[in-house]
Amino acid sequence: MPLKTICLPAGTEHVQFGELAHLIANALHPLSDGATDGEMLAHGGARINLESELKQAVNAGTLPVKDSLTFGPHTYPVGDALRRSLVMVPDLRAFLAGRPVTVEIAPELDDATPEPQAAPVVTEGISVVTHSTKARRDTLTPVIELAQRQCRNPKDTAEVWAALLVLAEKKSAPLIGATEEGLQYLNNGSADIFKRDSLRKRLSR
Repeated sequence: MPLKTICLPAGTEHVQFGELAHLIANALHPLSDGATDGEMLAHGGARINLESELKQAVNAGTLPVKDSLTFGPHTYPVGDALRRSLVMVPDLRAFLAGRPVTVEIAPELDDATPEPQAAPVVTEGISVVTHSTKARRDTLTPVIELAQRQCRNPKDTAEVWAALLVLAEKKSAPLIGATEEGLQYLNNGSADIFKRDSLRKRLSR
């Protein structure tokens, strides 16, 4: 079976336990926009099996988890506490050893390198008005662009979503956390949810 890859954003040191089953299942059975019922069934079945297997690995001590507050060994990884716990990347790689899945971290980008700018057009005697062709920006645009810069393929929904999950864990504004429904963020002072499907639609523009 060909080796599949979980691509994590640059600088990632750990992954939230609650996202592992999704990340691994997505690597094994990636879903495109036009996924068939069979592909969706395979993905869902793999995720359910992985959720059970991951919990068993934690209970057996073969998959160490860290307390998300202290970064020390978790003393009571159960329920929500387990979902919020952290798995270090080397421990995740050890867990996946012998499986057709590997973990790669995107290389660091040089933020000091300026983006190329289009040369200005100079005309004489003519007043030129230019209009941006970019989509309208909103509260989430900067953090999504930040996540995209950390990805090998900035148009890949799964890769950008994984980067956003890491940023949500770090409380990168306006993100304040993540739930099973999606990413929590502050929108004009009120908590709102940003869903994976909404990201897919943005990236397809």
